Amino acid sequence: MPKLTLVLALLLIVLGVGVYLGTQGQSKTALIPAAAGILFATCGVLGYRKPLRQHAMHAGATLAVLGFAGTTPGLLKLVQYLCGVPIERPTAAIAQTIMALLCLGYVLGAVRSFLNARKTRNVETRS
Repeated sequence: MPKLTLVLALLLIVLGVGVYLGTQGQSKTALIPAAAGILFATCGVLGYRKPLRQHAMHAGATLAVLGFAGTTPGLLKLVQYLCGVPIERPTAAIAQTIMALLCLGYVLGAVRSFLNARKTRNVETRS
């Protein structure tokens, strides 16, 4: 799970910096995914330390839920845009949608990992 967290961190940093540079730095809010990526990177690095792994991965999952919740308005705007409704800042809606999907994918992966860890722990305690 720490490796997945670091991959997500890298993707978010690339997304944030890419959108910021791609829009010629018009808005510093384009760097929000990069800031989230730094937080995920911290969780990923801490996740490699066995005593901190569980807490770091739960923190990463919580960040991903918050990231998804915070970017769903962009997802909705993109749907409107694709249906032909003009919106302000379509690039922002696209970036928010990408971040929403990345965070959602991470949450699903985290839930799967947590369930597998619980099963493994239960099997070990029965032995």
